Amino acid sequence: MVHLFQLSQHLLTMLEQVITYVNDVLNNKRPADPKIGRAIAQLVFSIPKLNPAHLESLINSSYKDLLMITYLTNLIRTHLKLLNLSQ
Repeated sequence: MVHLFQLSQHLLTMLEQVITYVNDVLNNKRPADPKIGRAIAQLVFSIPKLNPAHLESLINSSYKDLLMITYLTNLIRTHLKLLNLSQ
């Protein structure tokens, strides 16, 4: 769960950098670099086009899977500790 949060934070940081770059180019604070522009365009066009309801459904099901894995991991860890105590 922590790893997912860290990845999300890293993604947000990178998106903020892209937004800052684009705003600087639009406000003539920085010259436009065609390579960066093409990379941003490729990134935007690579994002799948999903309707919001379907996307929310995918996120919720993945989140539920992650919670179940976390729960099962903790359950197994507790079970192993109990086994070690009983021996």
